[in-house]
Amino acid sequence: MLDVCHNSVTAKQHEGHTCWLHRKGAAPSDQGPVVIPGSRGALSYLVLPLGDGAGHAYSLAHGAGRKWTRTSARERMRISKPEYIGPVTDVTTVWKEGQFNSFRIRMVGEAPRVTLWINDTKMWELQMPKNDQIAGVYGGQIGLQLHWTATYSDASGSGGSSRPWLVQRFRNIAIKELK
Repeated sequence: MLDVCHNSVTAKQHEGHTCWLHRKGAAPSDQGPVVIPGSRGALSYLVLPLGDGAGHAYSLAHGAGRKWTRTSARERMRISKPEYIGPVTDVTTVWKEGQFNSFRIRMVGEAPRVTLWINDTKMWELQMPKNDQIAGVYGGQIGLQLHWTATYSDASGSGGSSRPWLVQRFRNIAIKELK
């Protein structure tokens, strides 16, 4: 097994100084073999970098292993824009700082109509104009992704954000199929 990080910040000694080396899409070239990922349908390679490494910041850059550019992939996978029905409530008016907050989400229909409640207050309701799933798939897995934390913060100015390293606690999680 080979575990080589391709996105990292590492302390590195250089000319008698401790420097911070930021690698994004590059692997260390001074720590043994490196995997260079291939694009979809192309081979990946295991290589052993040569040389002293100083000339290239002790790093080995590689392609992203993608068939499409990020922009092209976003265009191909763009989802429909939801249509909000009625008012949208500001989360800061119902958020319980440092306490458990309850969420209830209801999703109905092949082109989903979604309603969100936080602490028994309806936050919004929206209708998707179509089913954006690949090949029109309907049903399947449900994922829970929470961007708010026990302390709500609009630090980003974009309507809220989480604060890193805060503990996320969950209780009484249930999924019920409505018939």
